[in-house]
Amino acid sequence: MSAREPILFDSGLFQRDLNPKARGVLRDDTSNYWKTDLHALSILSNEQVLWPHAFSELPEDNKFIVIALVQHVIDILNRYYIREEFAKNLDIWQFQINHPILYLSTEALWNVLLQLASTPGADGAATHPAASELSDFLQNGIKAGNLVSGSQLEQCLDHGIDYNEDHTRTTERRPIIDMSNLDSDHMHAFLCAYATCFDL
Repeated sequence: MSAREPILFDSGLFQRDLNPKARGVLRDDTSNYWKTDLHALSILSNEQVLWPHAFSELPEDNKFIVIALVQHVIDILNRYYIREEFAKNLDIWQFQINHPILYLSTEALWNVLLQLASTPGADGAATHPAASELSDFLQNGIKAGNLVSGSQLEQCLDHGIDYNEDHTRTTERRPIIDMSNLDSDHMHAFLCAYATCFDL
């Protein structure tokens, strides 16, 4: 299906609370393929604009906007979630490669992950029952909004530190979007995922 219409960019984007279960019409993994009923927070946390090479290619105004919105998401995650750097605590490929930083909605989730990670075989091949169980738990938690992969969000903030500014200045900017190619425009996909996370 085709991309959504562009969202309205204004101060309202910084004033709503996060809905970790929000779903909507969003761009999937591929560059121009949009689907209905995708989980917004898991899509947002891995959007193309968060990756250094894609961020560096954005127009200047878009860089300021991305950093401001990502900072807002991180602030809310720090308010409601528990942040854990799994890669520092557990030498398991699922954390080292896929989820070195996770935000967890409860302490109980951290305890379950530690238990699953300590099961013999959890650090083995993906086909091993223990590794598969750990992977399923991670993916189900992410899709439910109980776990948030924070690696790309935080990497983007670090990479774009020079584009951090007061939000009142950011809302005076306007995102630059390729209106002739909305399906493949990274900035448009990011804004749609962000807006959906905040029920906009």
